[in-house]
Amino acid sequence: MFSQNILPFLTELKSNHNREWFLDQKQRFQEIQNELVDFTGRLLAEIEKLCGYQKAK
Repeated sequence: MFSQNILPFLTELKSNHNREWFLDQKQRFQEIQNELVDFTGRLLAEIEKLCGYQKAK
């Protein structure tokens, strides 16, 4: 599912909501973002199966 890095990152982001901190953490953000995009894609695929939805060709 999700890595253990997501919640600590979001907690730190809440306390360090500034550009300088974010730029220092950009690689970390991108790794987490990729993980969430991958998870969302897998989740949508499962929802499509459950609902009988098929993409138009």
